[in-house]
Amino acid sequence: MDKKEMRRCLWWLEDWQLAEQEAWLEDMSKKGWHLVKTNVGRATFEKGTPWEYRYRCDVFKADDWSEQERLQLYQDAGWEHVANRGLVQIFRASNNSTIPEIHTDPLEQARNVGRLLPGRLASFLFPLLFLSFTFYVKSPRLAQLLLQSDWLTFLSTLFFLFWILMSIVALRHLGKYMARLRRGSQPPRSVRWRQAMRLAQLRGALVILTCILLLGGRFVTPLMLRKPLFPPIPEGPLPVVRLSQVLDVFQYADSIPNQGYYAGKGDVFNYFRQDSSLLVPEQYFLAESARLQSSGVDASTIYFHCDTYRAVSPSIAKALAGSLASERPLYPTRSSLPLQPASDAGSFAGLWLLEDEDQKEVIAWQDSWVYHLSCSGSVPLEQIIGALVLHTEP
Repeated sequence: MDKKEMRRCLWWLEDWQLAEQEAWLEDMSKKGWHLVKTNVGRATFEKGTPWEYRYRCDVFKADDWSEQERLQLYQDAGWEHVANRGLVQIFRASNNSTIPEIHTDPLEQARNVGRLLPGRLASFLFPLLFLSFTFYVKSPRLAQLLLQSDWLTFLSTLFFLFWILMSIVALRHLGKYMARLRRGSQPPRSVRWRQAMRLAQLRGALVILTCILLLGGRFVTPLMLRKPLFPPIPEGPLPVVRLSQVLDVFQYADSIPNQGYYAGKGDVFNYFRQDSSLLVPEQYFLAESARLQSSGVDASTIYFHCDTYRAVSPSIAKALAGSLASERPLYPTRSSLPLQPASDAGSFAGLWLLEDEDQKEVIAWQDSWVYHLSCSGSVPLEQIIGALVLHTEP
């Protein structure tokens, strides 16, 4: 057969859109394109004489021996079995009043349509269970979600939520369809199949675009991150509080060789790193170590950290500060104990403090900014707060 007389189209409509599929196929036949076969997500049409065919969809397994009698009954009545889409069998007949309708018993038709429910339920439960399992395994804190809300994670979550929503729409449609049949009333033959087709095409385009972005992002992101995990501290002013702002006189400690996971990733005790997320676009991390001198003798080693965040709004910054104060990622030189709200926040909108033996921590929130300072060693807490106040003054 001449390939020019064949036309292949994407089958945008889903299996549960039975009436819409029938109306679409009937419209194609009126234009001279008659369905020949189906593939996964695709329909093949043959060019012929425009004709007003009736297309009907029924739901059963055509290759099941118990359904052969049904197939033979339909064929004897004048219906041609054209193709199938899984459980959905597609029949065609001339628009002749002498050929009876396939569906004469609404209750039986409702039972047949009900065979689509398990597949729709599985389509609903899979993404729901996947998201629930991922959330349960990772058990992310609020601060972690805010600080790591990259666009890939955002798109992935939207993709699965969209999948769940579409499954709910399908289940609702099938439920209403079956309820109408059980009441003994046939669904109306006039349907808005063109609108349904456009929505399906838009939905499919969004899914394809999302998959392309996700797959592309997985390849591009590792290439963009080819830099030391703990890069050295640059010269000049930085958007973080420096140890030199807390202590007037000190000497930086020598770099400690890293082993295991940290080997070759930079100096974990002296670094400055930047990061970003959708909700916290500016993130700065500083770690410094210093040896305090006492009469020419090493008295102690100070480990100092300052994390500075700028959120997209003050409300996000407030939520981030509160979450960090209650529970933070565990660092080797930082405490994981909760910080308590200060009785007097001073010039800050919110202030949380921790003083545990030689460990001091401060979390401050002001407008869209959050500061997290920690220091291990014999440094007064008031001295750390004072350095932060001077740093944030305009």
